[in-house]
Amino acid sequence: MRLFLVLLILALPTSAFSASVKFANAVLYQPDAVLRERLGDVKPLAEYFKKVKSISEPSFHSDLPESLDIVIVVKPGGKARVWFSSTLQNAPDRTELKKAIEAIPTPLVKQGPLAFALSYDLNGIERKKQGDGQFQLPLPEEWKIKAKDINGPLIIPDGLIPLIWPDE
Repeated sequence: MRLFLVLLILALPTSAFSASVKFANAVLYQPDAVLRERLGDVKPLAEYFKKVKSISEPSFHSDLPESLDIVIVVKPGGKARVWFSSTLQNAPDRTELKKAIEAIPTPLVKQGPLAFALSYDLNGIERKKQGDGQFQLPLPEEWKIKAKDINGPLIIPDGLIPLIWPDE
């Protein structure tokens, strides 16, 4: 999975907007083998990341230090759903940004959903890494609430996606 992740991060340009916007990391929730099975070629996902970044970065206007994760699930059939995870107690309303990201054409996925996050450090904040040097897996508040209802082991994200975004 490291090679897959490195290829994606290298394909993402650094922010050209402001010194206050720092792209921190791309987090892929499934292992490399699952990603390859469901996605195939990595290029469409890298292009999708670029589009999400180009829409998102200009919208970061607050002066408050914030770690922000844009968590996205893409399902077969070209559907995407977006959640935000912020360190701010009263995060700005990002409804319009959510709609704009969800309107971006998604990469083609098959045999199950893909989940990933684009992580940002805004206005001088720097997120802490875990002891092993890895970033902590972003979990939006809605995901945490749904996870509490599960008895037994939980596989993230595949075991949680049906609860947070049931098929219609």
